[in-house]
Amino acid sequence: MDSHISCLNVHLEAENSHDLEAIMATYVSDPSVTINGQTFRGLEKVRFFHDRLGFGATARSLKSKSRNGKGTYREMSLLSSKLSPAHTGIWQGIQPTHKNFEVQVCTVYSFNGAKLRSEDVYFDSCAIYKLLGIAL
Repeated sequence: MDSHISCLNVHLEAENSHDLEAIMATYVSDPSVTINGQTFRGLEKVRFFHDRLGFGATARSLKSKSRNGKGTYREMSLLSSKLSPAHTGIWQGIQPTHKNFEVQVCTVYSFNGAKLRSEDVYFDSCAIYKLLGIAL
């Protein structure tokens, strides 16, 4: 098994069990996480993001390589998953509703060796608002 796929499996397992220390151990020293265009850069901001989000997901991954503009290859994994947490913390300024919801998520993970360099996460925020019963 490739080291980046192994790292991703450890990362997802840690997210599902809400083990913040194990999550952070999967990142390089200067990671970034982007959620629908909002970027958290650096260990402390990525830690803050994971500490406040608390979502768990089950998923399967598809390994791929992506060519960047300079003609070199970067190890990446694409993950399509179903996120099905309860809304137990403040999210996007909204107080917890304690409602469960389910939404499809697409994440692109980029690696530096056996560690995560970045995550780019995409999902339908409006669907979450609707499922939580929040008017837009």
